[in-house]
Amino acid sequence: MLAIYCRISVDRENQKSIKEQELLGKEFAKTNSLDFEIYVDKGISGGGDISKRPAFEKMIGDIHDKKVKAVYVWNQDRTEREEVTWFTLANLIIENDIQLYENGTLIDLNDPTIYFMRGMLSQMNALYRRTTSKKIKAVLSRNASEGKAHSSILPYGYGKDDKGYLIIDLDEAKIVEEIYELSLKGIGTRSIAEKLNNDDVKTRYNKIAKGTISTVNKYTGKVTKTNKSDVKWSGNTIRNIIKNTLYKGVRKFGGKTYNAPALFDELYWNKVNENLKNNANNSGKKVEHKYLLKGLLICGNCGRNYYGRTRVNKKDNYYMCSSKRYKTENCGNRGLNIGVLEDFIWLKLIVTKNMEKLINDYLKDNSNEGKKTHLKNDLASFSRAQDSLSKERDNAVKLAIKGLLKESDIQSEIERIDREILDINTKIRNTSEQMESYNEVEKKLSEIGIDLYQIKETTSFNDKRDIINKYIKSITISYKDNWYYLDIEFNIIDMPIESFKIDNKYNIAIQISESIEGLVIQLKSGDVYISK
Repeated sequence: MLAIYCRISVDRENQKSIKEQELLGKEFAKTNSLDFEIYVDKGISGGGDISKRPAFEKMIGDIHDKKVKAVYVWNQDRTEREEVTWFTLANLIIENDIQLYENGTLIDLNDPTIYFMRGMLSQMNALYRRTTSKKIKAVLSRNASEGKAHSSILPYGYGKDDKGYLIIDLDEAKIVEEIYELSLKGIGTRSIAEKLNNDDVKTRYNKIAKGTISTVNKYTGKVTKTNKSDVKWSGNTIRNIIKNTLYKGVRKFGGKTYNAPALFDELYWNKVNENLKNNANNSGKKVEHKYLLKGLLICGNCGRNYYGRTRVNKKDNYYMCSSKRYKTENCGNRGLNIGVLEDFIWLKLIVTKNMEKLINDYLKDNSNEGKKTHLKNDLASFSRAQDSLSKERDNAVKLAIKGLLKESDIQSEIERIDREILDINTKIRNTSEQMESYNEVEKKLSEIGIDLYQIKETTSFNDKRDIINKYIKSITISYKDNWYYLDIEFNIIDMPIESFKIDNKYNIAIQISESIEGLVIQLKSGDVYISK
């Protein structure tokens, strides 16, 4: 498969658009009769940590998994503006015998000269990024000190004049004043947001209308894209407006503060902010409830998180999709009783050790001694090759010192040896990591046994939550044909998702995963059996 990688940074000057990069890649794939997959990082810098570039990270993973046979990029600077990233990709391409194409031209990284020149190009790209970044920060700091705006999306209530200076938007300022007044009266942030939505007050993004914004679930890392025209007021947006010091005339940038046009005097701003903590969503009598599965639950319909809701009268006692907080965005997925779901996860899976069996079976299957022996042999072979190359390099240097080799001859030889050493080091590191993961199996098996052995009926809430979060990564909830479907993803690398379904009367839970078919748990009685 051909991987077509496209990237465009926030600073789009002189950059070919994502669409153009995709079209060129598709044309190349079509001309060469290649299956392809497109990997796109939009509005993301080529510098810094690979983990901040989800599409690039996925492509790297697919290369490791042998899914990718060739990589196409419009220009090398699309892959990186950081030397470490380039050499990681380059060595991975060489190690896996993958072809690299830049705008249709084959780049042979096995050629020492090309490898060297491309490395130099990477360093130039990185130098350009760092120099540009330094200049941009200096300009932005100067703009802030002069009172100029330096963003296309300004804080609500502000605009800029023809010369770029930050000014107050009188129409939006009235909305900000209303927000502060309502908050001071004790109205919660979510209630204020709902009022603005009902009054059809446009958000900053509504006014921009074009494009999408991406939000990342802080618990699961899942990215959700929303059209800017559909963005609604939210409690967090209201809270950020109230807490933003800009509205009292204090502008913060780069660790420094600057003067700015103020909507409120400092005393009033402080009064509203001090009162904010007293509102507590203004939902009546405060309910103290600890939610055991907070942060783990995901809606199978829209991908939002599920949150717990409990009232004093117990009228609402459910985990439900957060889309229900907004009348116009309800995805329709059904809530699940808090007690039933928490008891199922804690009592029926953990205390009765059904989860222990699931994890143990998987880990035992992946702790094959033959695999570990093979890896040990590989490490020994790599180590011998590493020693041999080091000696070869030392000999080459000695010959040059004695005058038996010309400097021009030894330079290419040293570059070849250094490249092979780097390649060997990469193989040693990757194999060691794999070996370590197998060694962790025995440790994890022991941990599970200890954790579950120590469980008592009086286990504290915090201990329960710690154990659950240690082994469970997420639980996706869906509802269909009178059944709740739960897909449980574990915090064990590559362990398959285990699926259960619970009837809408909360009588039984049935395991429907491929690994074990027919595990039935009587939720009310606690009996467990395997159906034939």
